[in-house]
Amino acid sequence: MKLFNTVRKRLLDDGRFKRYLVYAAGEIILVVIGILIALQLNAWKADAKDRSVEQTYLRNLRDDLVLQQEIIDDQITHESSKVVLADSAMACFMSGCPLDVLETLLTGVGNLYQRKTFIANQPTFNDLLSSGNMALLTDLKVKSELMRYHQDLELQATVINSNNRLLIDQQFGQSMMENALGFGLNEQGDVDNTQRLTGSQRYRLRTLLRMRKRISELHRERCMALKEHTETMKAVLEMAIR
Repeated sequence: MKLFNTVRKRLLDDGRFKRYLVYAAGEIILVVIGILIALQLNAWKADAKDRSVEQTYLRNLRDDLVLQQEIIDDQITHESSKVVLADSAMACFMSGCPLDVLETLLTGVGNLYQRKTFIANQPTFNDLLSSGNMALLTDLKVKSELMRYHQDLELQATVINSNNRLLIDQQFGQSMMENALGFGLNEQGDVDNTQRLTGSQRYRLRTLLRMRKRISELHRERCMALKEHTETMKAVLEMAIR
């Protein structure tokens, strides 16, 4: 700056006004170019930072999917075990087994009364939405597939957990609590396991067993389809990371 000031002063002192104007214009152009270069560098640095943050989000999204796959596999295993147990309970029921034997399959720990809450693991996706950082994802395909996947995930979680509450807890579970097996007390005040169910009681119990099995079959089908969708979404993210 001291050099520029010296040159300008010398031109004015020598009376070379036109030269001064040309020099001043050149100086302004240099300043503008410097500002543009600085702005471009800042933009480049900001973009590089955004791309680094984007890659972090993509990796975190992929890691969330890895955990989601484990959750889905656990749910499939759980629902499959309930289908097998329902078949066992139905076979016991149809063969006329004692009611206390049938009871062990229907109530208590690890039986048909038990159900599993399905968890939608989406902390990174929720952070993208709440922070407004979804704009950092530059690949439109990734954005589109991500929205579709999480809509599917939310749907399956809602359906499975609603069925758990409304059908397993409130219908199957409540029926068990209301003595669907028809137990009574003998004259000594002990549970009488020798009583036989009436025709309407047998029909109700058969319906409950079929319903319970079908619920787990439907849950398993939904989870298997979601597992496939999760694998597809994971592949999309892997491509974006590379």
